Amino acid sequence: MTTNLISLKASSIARGLSITLLLLVIAGTIGQYALYFTNHRNLLNFVPLFYMDGERSVPTFFHVSILFFAAIPLWLIYLLKRKHSDRYASRWAILSFGFLFMAYDLASGLHRKLTAPMHEMLGSSKIFLLNAAQHLGMFRYAWLIPYALIALVCGLYFFKFWLSLPKQTRRIFLISAVSLLTGAIVFELFEGSYTSIHGEHNFTYVMLATIDKSLQMGGIIYFIYGQLEYIAETYKNVSLQFE
Repeated sequence: MTTNLISLKASSIARGLSITLLLLVIAGTIGQYALYFTNHRNLLNFVPLFYMDGERSVPTFFHVSILFFAAIPLWLIYLLKRKHSDRYASRWAILSFGFLFMAYDLASGLHRKLTAPMHEMLGSSKIFLLNAAQHLGMFRYAWLIPYALIALVCGLYFFKFWLSLPKQTRRIFLISAVSLLTGAIVFELFEGSYTSIHGEHNFTYVMLATIDKSLQMGGIIYFIYGQLEYIAETYKNVSLQFE
């Protein structure tokens, strides 16, 4: 029987995804520069199509795609760990479902729907909800509060699991998590504070949002690289059988 071998190289995949991200950042920045500093405000729909913070843009589609892609090797590692009755096998499965949830959350805008109820909990009335930023400052994007708490709980829950990983994998996973959380939480706080005074329709906000999304996607790409490297180092050759 002929064996058809497909070889996946972690560095090549990460390089391809990184180049794609870089091109999207450049395209988005050019588009927003044209919007705010030239008379070409749409460029045949190029500007909104490549806006890094757009809900229905190419960068957002790419962001959702790599979140989904990150869940696949996590599930593969879970299957391999379960086969060997590894004590931390379930952690890999939970991480896989976590990335699937993040992909769904980003695609559906679920987190944005939490802003209004969180504003109410923090004391902003429904009548003045549109001006909530004046009262809440950096917590204008108030969905950050429950998500930050979830991130903290997850960090504590996965700490021993993280310590059990090889040194190189620990380092990659830590850097990717810091990059992702810096973009998703820290920069969102900066954006909330800035937009509470200046609003969202200016080039400075666009640059903050671009850095935010770039850090998030860069962290995810590095995490994917770390997973693939872990599989290569731990299991060497992995065969998939289709029946």
